[in-house]
Amino acid sequence: MRTASDSATHSPSFRPGMDQPPGRVDNVPSAITGLPLRYFTPDPLTVLLDRCRPTAGAVPVVQDPRLEDAGLLLIASSSRRGPSGGVDFAQAMRFAEILTGLKQLDTLDEIVNAGRTLSTRVTGLRDEIVFSGGPTASDAHLVYALPASLRQLLVSLEAGLAGLNESPLDPAIVVGVTGFFCIHLHPFVDANGRWSRLVMASVGARRKAGWPAMVQTSLQNACKREFGERIWPEARANGLKNYLLLVHRFEQELTGRLHGSEILHALSTITGEINRQARTRSARQTTIAELFSKNSVSVHKLREKFGSSAKSMAGFLDRVTSYSTIVRVEKDMLSIQGLIDASEAEFGACVEKIVRG
Repeated sequence: MRTASDSATHSPSFRPGMDQPPGRVDNVPSAITGLPLRYFTPDPLTVLLDRCRPTAGAVPVVQDPRLEDAGLLLIASSSRRGPSGGVDFAQAMRFAEILTGLKQLDTLDEIVNAGRTLSTRVTGLRDEIVFSGGPTASDAHLVYALPASLRQLLVSLEAGLAGLNESPLDPAIVVGVTGFFCIHLHPFVDANGRWSRLVMASVGARRKAGWPAMVQTSLQNACKREFGERIWPEARANGLKNYLLLVHRFEQELTGRLHGSEILHALSTITGEINRQARTRSARQTTIAELFSKNSVSVHKLREKFGSSAKSMAGFLDRVTSYSTIVRVEKDMLSIQGLIDASEAEFGACVEKIVRG
């Protein structure tokens, strides 16, 4: 078996069905203007995943253990409000809770309720049409699936997620296909992008693939224009193959950059020391979730949570700040802002090279 970090020269191998459109387009006259509205309805997730079954002789990808916690580095990137906006810390905490195992989105109720937590406008599934690429539905490039089809498509999402533990599919491909399905399902009147990315993160966490999941959520969040104008239209017309190859190349480029830096070593030092200090699994999970969602945590709070002596805490801080340029203690706060900034710089360089180059 090869690890994900060994796969830079091994692109995924797809069956011929990956070249077929992943849904259908229906031209329905507008009740207001009489002009045709182009509705795109994605195929059920179970169908899309079935098309991705590995070809005969394909070598399974085993995630590199050095990347086990690396998804934490991209929580901020996945939670930004717009390309240059600030971090949505509530969304960052949702990602952190999913990656640490504090929360999962498994059942249909959990999936729908996740949408409700994101916007006060979301009270349930939408009962109106939504569209993009134009000021009105008649002018839009894309009108999302009719409200009447949402429940059945969400059932296929739940069914697809239920079979993940036994699935032979590369987890990164499962995340990518799920992301395409969710964003084109658009089940709510608001917050569909944020919801879709949370579902992707949950899929990755369940398959111990938090790294490729967060790479893809960050990519979609940072490159909304490129996805809306180029990547998604091409995928709807010609199948998911080129889209999945793009995210594969992006992940491999970013992985290579991290392996050539001090970032992964600093990360493993931090998470390893927290694992040693925390006396319970819950203490470990909540500490990591708070630290990587806010990029800092109070030393006093850490000592209370760990039940550590002053000497033990001093030793802990000395070890985690051994990479002093990117992890430091400032005014009783353990800050990893430098670590996150370094990770986002590498991520941004990959965006320019792979997506915009």
